[in-house]
Amino acid sequence: MVPTVMAQVCKHEAHWYAVNPGCAAAQESMRLRPVVAGGMLRVVARDVRLSNGLVLPRGATITGSNLAVLNNPHSWEAPERFMPVRPHARPLFAVLADA
Repeated sequence: MVPTVMAQVCKHEAHWYAVNPGCAAAQESMRLRPVVAGGMLRVVARDVRLSNGLVLPRGATITGSNLAVLNNPHSWEAPERFMPVRPHARPLFAVLADA
């Protein structure tokens, strides 16, 4: 159910930016210079072994980096550039959900 809801939200968000270019510019500004550079805290639900051999134990608190996600060249073309039309192609909400 969640992927279906996400698809509907992303479709709506892409349409919203197409008819509201000012919102697209604001969204791109937030992507380029997020207010919160850290990420949301998460608690590890089960032991996880990472590809480098490090083990994240169940119950550990972890966080990701918003800056890393929002500047990932695998998700964004020329992530260092300000491109207000960017949200038309890939809504920010979809990228954050994929991370």
